[in-house]
Amino acid sequence: MAAASYEFDIVPDAKSLKDDDMVIASMGPTGSGKSNFLDKLIGGKANFAVASLESQSSDVVAVRVKKHPLYKDSIVILDTPGFDNVLKSDLEILEMVSQWLLDVHHMKIRIKGILYFHRITDTRVSGAPNRNMRLMGDLCGTKGAAAAVLVTTMWDQLRSDDIGIRREQDLIKNFWRDMVSNGSTVDRFFNDQKSSWDIVGKLALKDTSEVLLLLQEEIAVLNRALEETRAGQNLLAQFHRLRGTQKRQLSILESLAKSNGHNPPPDFAIRHAALSTQIKETTAIIEKLQVPLGRKIRLLFQRNPTGRAIVIGDSQP
Repeated sequence: MAAASYEFDIVPDAKSLKDDDMVIASMGPTGSGKSNFLDKLIGGKANFAVASLESQSSDVVAVRVKKHPLYKDSIVILDTPGFDNVLKSDLEILEMVSQWLLDVHHMKIRIKGILYFHRITDTRVSGAPNRNMRLMGDLCGTKGAAAAVLVTTMWDQLRSDDIGIRREQDLIKNFWRDMVSNGSTVDRFFNDQKSSWDIVGKLALKDTSEVLLLLQEEIAVLNRALEETRAGQNLLAQFHRLRGTQKRQLSILESLAKSNGHNPPPDFAIRHAALSTQIKETTAIIEKLQVPLGRKIRLLFQRNPTGRAIVIGDSQP
């Protein structure tokens, strides 16, 4: 059966949303299949996957799918950058995503769901996938997990489904277990239009009227700044670890140069300058995410969120 082809519009901001819109955010590392999912949903006309490769998906793009026989013009997909983007820092991306979620909340429109995309071809969860997945626990929390779906992709690239099934079970057991226990679900995207709409259809039928994402509650209800949220503070810890790694690398490089006397490695100056710049950039982000002591003390006496963050994966980058 040939895939249908739907019209679409780019939604410029949350103010352009309608009361009956079903907003579904897509998240995950770069290359996990977010934009390809959107292409298949629409019917391939948009080529968001190609555009995202060319631009490194550095902005949040909201896309309204139009003239669907069942959902009409009500499905809006938020295609978000991964937290491993080469053009923007993790902090810049968190700021963009949180602003969209906050604007949607202020418009009194519920997030219908969050699709978290993960390559089933990945043999282990580390680096960018681990960081992206951990953020989901901070962003959703126990009150928002019911809106989240772990979507595994690239099943067509496996030698056998048995490999994928084992990896999927491992993901649920070792990473997504607490999300599932708080209402999250797991689904598979088979790189076709049918499975994309099956996933969207399940979310459309799901009652998420009581869902409130932890990040939305912390900022919109408790009036916390982004750096005071659980997501912001975990991002701060991540950058502290990153700066520690960068400093160790710089120290090793300088030790190697000293051990060679007056004959440092030929690329010493370039590597030293690059590491020094990276440390400076990381320090600037740390300073931006630091919460002043006085504010920390006041937070101790303020009301806590009704939900709590969900710890996903290990604590290392």
